[in-house]
Amino acid sequence: MRWLVVLSAARGLPGGFNLGDEAIIREIYSSAGSVFEWGLGDSTHIAAEVGVKRYKGVDSSATWVDNVREKAPAHFELVHVNIGRLGAWGHPESKNATPSFAAYTMGPLTGELPFDVYLVDGRFRVAATAAAFLHASAGGKRCLGPARLFMLVPIRLFWA
Repeated sequence: MRWLVVLSAARGLPGGFNLGDEAIIREIYSSAGSVFEWGLGDSTHIAAEVGVKRYKGVDSSATWVDNVREKAPAHFELVHVNIGRLGAWGHPESKNATPSFAAYTMGPLTGELPFDVYLVDGRFRVAATAAAFLHASAGGKRCLGPARLFMLVPIRLFWA
């Protein structure tokens, strides 16, 4: 069973979980052998606490990656991707797409086997969600069917 968990920025929370979110993530991660996360933090610590065997996560803030790394198990692979100057919560100050935006979304997945859980709680949520579906279905396996999409709150798309 594969999971795709998408946390919505529309929840009104700048970061972190409420207690209900934490319980759900803990339950999902407890039965997962592998986890990939866009956005590091509370969920990364939960992955460590429940003993996830294979973990990889990406974040846009080098300082935050270093902070999370201090408490993460040695086998956790934490990746920083420089997407330019950052504003609050790791958002890029410039909205002009650069190759680093794609590197953040797809780069850390290159060469990796599919994961049991993909958690999208970082930058570029729509692109990361698409990347998770593509990666989970690598090797000709269908993502939908044995996979479950779980959204704590629906994603809101805004068209400019």
